[in-house]
This record gives sequence, C-alpha cells and structure tokens, in this order.
Amino acid sequence: MIDLYCERTTEGLFAEPLNLVTNLGFILAAYFLFKIAARHNKLAPSIKILILLTIAIGQGSALFHMFANRFTQILDVIPIFLFQIIFLVVYLRHVVGQSSRNEILLCSFFILMSILSTQFSQTLNNSLSYAPSLLSLLGIGVYQISTKKKFANHILIAAFLFFIALIFRTLDPLLCNYFPIGTHFMWHILNSIVIYLIMKVLILNFK
Repeated sequence: MIDLYCERTTEGLFAEPLNLVTNLGFILAAYFLFKIAARHNKLAPSIKILILLTIAIGQGSALFHMFANRFTQILDVIPIFLFQIIFLVVYLRHVVGQSSRNEILLCSFFILMSILSTQFSQTLNNSLSYAPSLLSLLGIGVYQISTKKKFANHILIAAFLFFIALIFRTLDPLLCNYFPIGTHFMWHILNSIVIYLIMKVLILNFK
C-alpha cells in the first residue's frame, strides 16, 4: 500500500473517501466540455481525445485513491502527462498556428523540463514537478491576452487556481495532526476547474 495522504490511515477501498469522490469533478468537467464543443461544432478528434483524457484523469486518480499501489499510481500519472502534452500540441497548432517544427521544439522542451523537475520529487511533496505546467499556463495566458483571444483571462485564472491547488497539495502531509482528512481533495476540485477553463479556451479559439 502506498500511503501518501493524510486521509489514508488504513487499508481498504474507501480509506480515502474525499480523495475518491472529488474525482467526480473531472467527469463533470468532461461532460460540460463536450456540451460546449458540440454546441460550437468543435468536436474535432483532438478535442474528443482531450475530453476523454479528462475522464481518464478522474478515473486514474480514483483508482489510485482506492487501491493505492504502484500499478494504480501509474494509471494516475499517465493520463495527466498525456493530457498536458496533447493539450500543448493542439493549442500550438490550432490556436497559435505554429509550425510542426516549433511544436516539436516547444513540446520537447516541456517534456525535458518535466523530466528534470521529477528529480526533486522529495521537495514540497513532489509539487515542484508541476512547475513546468504552471509556467506553461502563465505563458499561454500572456499570449492569450496579448493577442486578444476569446476568454483570454480564463487561462490566467486557471494558472492562479493551479497555484492554489499546488499549495493544498504541498500542505497535505504537513497538516495531518491538525486536519486529519488533509487537503489533497482540494487538489482534485481545483484541477477539475483548471482543466475546464483551459479546455473551454481551447475549444472556443480552435481553428
């Protein structure tokens, strides 16, 4: 059993009820994103893949908080990583209009930074590994505003919420003695909102 969060104090499928149920936020986000994409006739294959990955993020995380083993930990991590890479590729191609060469360069840089950041897995409860994601959101937000794209401020709002989510993720193991259920469940809630916001921006600016 992998015991990373305050809420898990015993073995069992429902040892982390809040960390489990809050993954429904990703399923809800995917549902509303599908509705938005369908309404605006933007259900391109890449958009569908990202919506499905949003569901996979919720399912993978739910399985990890139920079984808490190495296999479910992989199921938790892979959809998140794939979502980030595919989102970046789709955004660069269909919103920014970058060439394939620049897409490869920028995505390779993001992957490299993500790999390097995992070397600090013991720092800040592994939250430092998400620094490239936060910086990417800020960069996209600046681009959105400078080019006056639709719902430009949504990305910066998402970046702020992601930063707050990282704080909750970092504090979880430090507050177990004071707040037994921990704060990791807020990581799920805020990130489901983050994904909803950035995907809404992608869908409505998709060309």
